Amino acid sequence: MGESEKTRGGEVSLLAGLLILLGLYLTLEGYRSFEGDQAYRLPLLLHRLQPDLYASDPFVRAFDNFNPHSGALGLLGAATRVIGLSATLFVAFCATFLVTGWGIVRLTRLVWPENGLPAGLTAFGLVLLAKAGNIGTNHLFEPLLLDRMVALALGWLAIGSLVQQDKLAPLLVGGCVMAANLVHPSLGLQLGLLLGSAWAVMGVLASWTGVTRLRAMAGVLVVGLALLPALLALPGTSQVLFSGLDPDQFLLLAAQVQSPQHMLPHLWRFPQWLAWFAYLGLGAWGFLSVPQPAKEVVPYSPALPRRRLLIMLGLLLVGLLVAGLAIEAGNIRATLFQPFRVATVVRGLCLVMAAGPVVWLAQRGTFEGRLRACLLATSLSADWPFVWVVGLEIVLSWVERWRGRIGAVPVLVCAALAGYWLWRHDPEQGQMAIGLAILGASLAELASRWAVGMVLSQGRILRLTALAWALPLVAIVWQTGLIPPRVPPPVALISHIRVAELPVGDLERIAVWCREHTSPEATFIGPPGPKGFRLWSRRSLMFNRAGSPYHAAGLADWASRFQAHVGYQGSLAEFAASYLANRQALERGFDLWDAGELVRLARSQGANHLLASSSALLDDPQLTLLHTEGRYAVYRVNSQETSAELDSR
Repeated sequence: MGESEKTRGGEVSLLAGLLILLGLYLTLEGYRSFEGDQAYRLPLLLHRLQPDLYASDPFVRAFDNFNPHSGALGLLGAATRVIGLSATLFVAFCATFLVTGWGIVRLTRLVWPENGLPAGLTAFGLVLLAKAGNIGTNHLFEPLLLDRMVALALGWLAIGSLVQQDKLAPLLVGGCVMAANLVHPSLGLQLGLLLGSAWAVMGVLASWTGVTRLRAMAGVLVVGLALLPALLALPGTSQVLFSGLDPDQFLLLAAQVQSPQHMLPHLWRFPQWLAWFAYLGLGAWGFLSVPQPAKEVVPYSPALPRRRLLIMLGLLLVGLLVAGLAIEAGNIRATLFQPFRVATVVRGLCLVMAAGPVVWLAQRGTFEGRLRACLLATSLSADWPFVWVVGLEIVLSWVERWRGRIGAVPVLVCAALAGYWLWRHDPEQGQMAIGLAILGASLAELASRWAVGMVLSQGRILRLTALAWALPLVAIVWQTGLIPPRVPPPVALISHIRVAELPVGDLERIAVWCREHTSPEATFIGPPGPKGFRLWSRRSLMFNRAGSPYHAAGLADWASRFQAHVGYQGSLAEFAASYLANRQALERGFDLWDAGELVRLARSQGANHLLASSSALLDDPQLTLLHTEGRYAVYRVNSQETSAELDSR
């Protein structure tokens, strides 16, 4: 077989593997479009496509002054005009998945050429499973399309090109940085700084990394040019971002009220931190699980990609340490830059470093090896089980190195003890991950005996792909109207794989009713917590906690509306402290308003409609009940003249 045929066969196998993983991901994890962060991002896109939508919405209009999502919205808007919003989101999500997978697999195959495609697909599978240690609350991959996921996918491509060091590496890295900066300026700039610094360090350590100084200089130059538009725009961006509010108050609102889960390291949970450091332990375990590279450096030795990967990991750790200290010292620019977004990249690199040894464990052909591999995979679902399993694996590897192979019984006993501790102490029910690992290893053991000598032929790959895509295809066909409308799709299917814009739940259904039965100029107030009403109603919403602008002036208006909605009286510092202490209790202030107070709030906010709890029983001449849907009711706020007439009757 010729070299080109081998390459073509490898590409087909990679594509098949990625398609199978995509089908499994949609089946098991789902697809959560039109909710989560999209609930307040998509109104910006809809307003861009149809300016009369959300014409009075303070959140949407705040982005007229400062909109870091404009690049991503422009791309999505162009596609939406051609194929529609739902199709655009799903196609872009699948493309992001495939690009992320391609980047991870390519990078892993460079680091672990001994295992090739199995190691690459294993690394991507681990990335998809990873929920533990998400400091900064950014996951490696999420079941909905977000601009940061697109930028991160481009980042994996750029990191792979830098590690591979082919002839076009500087141009490929620079192109990915430019595209990532267009889609998500903050993350794109962070990735650019990482990759530019990596080029520079590799040039200094040319003999150790195998990167010529000329190529390193070219890489630094191209990345610098890719970042130049963003760097030139920084002064104007800073002026818009910081004007309109005292810097201390801006930092207080942005860091402690708007996004404390993203910005403040000291607020992250202890097991969250432990799990993040466990990734570093797992990466070290993976790196030390193979013999050290020989002293002679050959051009395509895996030692060189591993060294380049270590340089990027080291740069990330140093940068995160410096940024963390600056944030805790109160540096507003470091805080708003959200540098811990790239802590997600650290987790991904560590999983790439561990993928090869995980494959070796699974390929041992023993129940003990399969169990250890399954434990590492399933434990990624939560913090405490991941900490326990990584610690256990490091100990087992050390004992194995000095005493020889370990049987299945000691591993089972240790796993059972960890499961018992988790059952007693872990609120995330981490013992379920241990149980799933034991079940998965048992099934793999049975399958290995049944499939002795079985070759994974092209026909079997096609059948596996069809099996992985069975449920997603049913969801797609059912939600796109190919099945007669008299047979509505099950709610469980819609909520799990949301391909079309079909409402699920009381809030979405009453919002759709408002879209169909109120004028486009209608304006609403409602409870501060639920995210989806603005998107699903296509109506202006005067305030929502999750929908907050980024620049100081818009944030000040948002905070004022927040305090008004919950009836808070006090300084911004006291408000921020109350929010951090008990956000749920603070938001329940809206539910304590009586009818007259809600009317006054609506009029003060410029709203003529009210969304409230259906159990509130608001009986007041100033309000007219329009519709109820489960837990919610919507009212029209009558004009003062109409209210007076009704009151006189």
